[in-house]
Amino acid sequence: MNYSATLIEDLPVRADVRRCGIDKNTSFRWRHRFLTLPVTTTANRWTPAALERENQFQRLMQTRLKILP
Repeated sequence: MNYSATLIEDLPVRADVRRCGIDKNTSFRWRHRFLTLPVTTTANRWTPAALERENQFQRLMQTRLKILP
């Protein structure tokens, strides 16, 4: 299973480790790198479908991290 699928499934770090066969520290680093990627990366032009996926992902991460908008 690829790592992004475990993020989408909202699995804990240790479950990521078991499914992907990676070290827990690697899983932790990747998770935080992927979580900050939308903040540091911008596209030149958003399609409506891409914008909706981005919004869904941000809502999921806000819920996951218990951050209020």
